Amino acid sequence: MKNFTDQYLLFLFILVSVTNISAQQLTPSVVASSGGFYTNASGMLSFTTGELTAVETFITPNIILTQGFQQPLDMGTAVPRVPEDYLFCDLYPNPSDGKFNLVMQSPSTEKIEVSIVDLQGSDRMTKTILVDNTLSIHSFDVSNLIPGGYLIILSPKDHPTAIPMIKKIQIIR
Repeated sequence: MKNFTDQYLLFLFILVSVTNISAQQLTPSVVASSGGFYTNASGMLSFTTGELTAVETFITPNIILTQGFQQPLDMGTAVPRVPEDYLFCDLYPNPSDGKFNLVMQSPSTEKIEVSIVDLQGSDRMTKTILVDNTLSIHSFDVSNLIPGGYLIILSPKDHPTAIPMIKKIQIIR
């Protein structure tokens, strides 16, 4: 019985080897955040963000197989941006010795929470200020902080879903 099974498997292997096997050929389509599809008389190329950089192609007289993948869906993440005209903010001098000014303006009256955070995420100072449609200057003194880089996070108190604005300042002595 084993001899019959071996002969049967050998017959199937030979049959598959000499038979012209071909799959459906579809026009490639990709929905991705970046990538593209190019074709000319010599061939075609398609790629998407995140595709493997090392791929192999196997070629026989009737079949070309390239390993890799195409993303069927764009699975990106996005964060809604606050419109640029929502809040104007600038700071000077930067770099600073610890004393600096925030220049702010908003189309409507807003309570803004200003947090000064070190680069490890520790909150060093928090202050709530009122900003309206007039250009206002708010002075800060953080000269007690050690020299280094800090983030100034401006969060609108009246709009908790709004994305905070982040400014960077360098404290030097």
